[in-house]
Amino acid sequence: ANVFTTELSYDNLFAALRDKNHSGFWGTLEFFPEEGKYHMDGHRKCNRMMRPAETVRNKGLCPVCGKPAVLGVSYRVEELADCEEGRRPADAKSFSSIVPLMEVLAEVMGMGVTSRKVRALYDLLQQKLGSELTILRDCPLEEIELAGGALVREAIRRMRDGEVDAQPGYDGEYGVIRLFRGDDREKILQANPLFELAAVGEKTKPAVEKKIKPPRRSRAEAKKIKEESDDYGLNPEQEEAVHHHGVPLIIQAGPGTGKTHVLTHWLTHLLRNGIAAADQVLAITFTNKAAAELRDRLRSLSAEDAEHAPFISTFHGFGLHLLRQTPDFFARDRSFRIIAAQDDPAFLADLEKKCGRRVPANELERISLIKGRLFDPDTLPPSISAQLGQDFLAHFRAYETLLAERNAVDLDDLICMPVRLLRNDPKWRRTFLQQYKVIAVDEFQDINQAQYELFRLFAIAAAEVCVIGDPDQSIYGFRGASPQYFGQIMQDLPEHRFIKLNRNYRSSQNILDASGQVLGRSSSDLHSGIPAEVKIQLRQAVSDHAEAEQVVKTIEALLSGTTSFSMDSGRVARGAETHGYAFGDIAILLRSKNLLPPLSEALTRAGIPHETIQEQPLSNDPYVRFVLATFTYLLDGAETGLKTVARFFLHDESEILQWLESQTEPAMDRTLFPRSTAWDRFTSFLQAAASWSAESSILQLLTSIREWSPVAAEQETIYKKLETFAAGFENRRQAFCDALLLQKGVDEWDPRADRVRILTMHAAKGLEFPVVFIIGCEEGIIPFAFGAKALEVEEEKRLLYVAMTRSKRQLYLSWAQSRWLQGQRHVQSPSRFLSAISDRLLQRSKEEKKTKKGAGQMKLF
Repeated sequence: ANVFTTELSYDNLFAALRDKNHSGFWGTLEFFPEEGKYHMDGHRKCNRMMRPAETVRNKGLCPVCGKPAVLGVSYRVEELADCEEGRRPADAKSFSSIVPLMEVLAEVMGMGVTSRKVRALYDLLQQKLGSELTILRDCPLEEIELAGGALVREAIRRMRDGEVDAQPGYDGEYGVIRLFRGDDREKILQANPLFELAAVGEKTKPAVEKKIKPPRRSRAEAKKIKEESDDYGLNPEQEEAVHHHGVPLIIQAGPGTGKTHVLTHWLTHLLRNGIAAADQVLAITFTNKAAAELRDRLRSLSAEDAEHAPFISTFHGFGLHLLRQTPDFFARDRSFRIIAAQDDPAFLADLEKKCGRRVPANELERISLIKGRLFDPDTLPPSISAQLGQDFLAHFRAYETLLAERNAVDLDDLICMPVRLLRNDPKWRRTFLQQYKVIAVDEFQDINQAQYELFRLFAIAAAEVCVIGDPDQSIYGFRGASPQYFGQIMQDLPEHRFIKLNRNYRSSQNILDASGQVLGRSSSDLHSGIPAEVKIQLRQAVSDHAEAEQVVKTIEALLSGTTSFSMDSGRVARGAETHGYAFGDIAILLRSKNLLPPLSEALTRAGIPHETIQEQPLSNDPYVRFVLATFTYLLDGAETGLKTVARFFLHDESEILQWLESQTEPAMDRTLFPRSTAWDRFTSFLQAAASWSAESSILQLLTSIREWSPVAAEQETIYKKLETFAAGFENRRQAFCDALLLQKGVDEWDPRADRVRILTMHAAKGLEFPVVFIIGCEEGIIPFAFGAKALEVEEEKRLLYVAMTRSKRQLYLSWAQSRWLQGQRHVQSPSRFLSAISDRLLQRSKEEKKTKKGAGQMKLF
């Protein structure tokens, strides 16, 4: 856009444009050029972006695949340039780059651009301050802060000053402009709790249900509660929960009923009314992502400083926190390392030596389940020991001994060891049980026995207890979790208050009814009042590849075509109705990642941007393991870290690796293997690492590591995640390693990324999307059965229920008549669970097998 400072008449505008020295033409207003799809050079298929200088060095070829790279606008600018980059002519007109206000607010709020809350704040700011361009360019920052909060002010200031993190677009991939880098936003909130958002959103209409009878209150108390409820937007059941204190509070909260909203305001109510101090509050969530969200919400509502903030974490994070404060325990000290045994090659190699043979993965899984029941090799009941056999017991004992020898714990120990200390050490018990006056646990239906016992011991000593869960969403039985603990807590805390939240704020009513029928109910226990846009689509495909094409075609239709090919080929009609969805509004859920290949292939072929979100730990990635091993070696020179680093450099040198594995204290002499370039590089890396300063930040160390171990194209995303993750740790190496080992792929999910998300049903827990596809709704997949291993049918029902209730507006269920599984083609039948859904809620469609025209004998005449 052109910006004029003259009278808006034809003659004046013409004169301003004709004479470049005319003062009436200020300059141009534009988006950041890095957002362009072809700003830089690169090759999207190889996930490689290049700047012009690198393209010239590579002779225009992609360094990953060797094929010609797609040249961008910057390359052409470089070709035409007659001066060095950055020089600006003295008479050049001004220009200003902006970010659309909706995108600014979406980043500030950590939500998608299409979110209702983002739209509400956008409308509020325009009502108070004027047009979008006025807000972005001219409005005083003080007025923006008064209308939208200090965090909005800071975001717009950064945009005006060009303090943005620009990730340039290339080869048809749009660039991304971010106003906050890494955990900038969280740091700002920690530094100044007043950096918050203006209150927005419509007041929630109370649910038309029988109201739980509240305790008797004075008029002043009732008036205060009403004022707070109006501010929070609470329905009657939520209001009753938020203002409860005294006997333990147990809340059954179905999907989309606002449990995080309730938990946040329950804690805020206790803090604001002086019932507890912030550092006396312990809140446990199921994922790191949920913990960060709760921490963020609570900080925005209370004015507690970071030093005295509530402790909010997962069970594993809390157990780690307790053990790090314990000088000596079970042949360990507080400098212990965390080992993810199944993903640690060095540990598994040493375990194999101890046991005399390789310990299979199923035995390691069994050890984890047994520890989750608070047993060790010496406390296993005889009945269980007899079933497991002597070989397993010997392996279990060797496993525990090896951990102790390494001053290490596994993930299960982070829960089991604090429980054992609480039970057996009175001094330790007094020290830690007195720290927390308030304890709250979310997703209570997904805890196992060890987690339940850790909670129970703290809950008995706490003054305020809140448990939130939903037995209908218990889906982690394979980890030892059980919905029975939700009932058990009512017996262990007989004096309690039970509240059930039934008002759903997420899904349309037909989705709630259909998901309830999957559980065996005639209709849902939940009500939303959100009308259905369309019926639930139930689709039958002839094969897994045909099913994937159905998904692609539907996505293109929802977005009115993502490519010109979509219209030219007739897959999407020209001028088709726009539904207002973006790629980021769509999720595809799978029961197993084995269903992924045909789907990923079809999405890639159609040019639909997508990402697969894993529930597995980030430490499963080989490059992350290498980084962790390097930090372990830097921290204490651990032999295990050294050997894992060696595997990264010497993966093709089997003889050297065998020699290294056999050494207790291997010599790092560079001349030992003079003909091995890999050995020379490995020992040179160790010498370089020894020179790195102990004061170096985590980010500096990651950069140094990368210089010695170039990141492959497919690992670039992982490296960027590591950089983002490391931003808040400064030089705290042990804390960085601890947190990284507990981090899962789903914790890195960014709702602002405009990509179709592919997730397993388990990984989708806690998320929501306007449009959801659930593929592979077939016998043997849901309910799942692999060989002789069949999972509990009731839990599989609950898993499908969870998957269906991720959808807000449109839900697509599909199954294929044939599917490639376990190396062969299988004939499939629809899942038994689909038959429970009423026909009135479904729109069925069946793809007929296509036959080629003119397949018979051709005639001469």
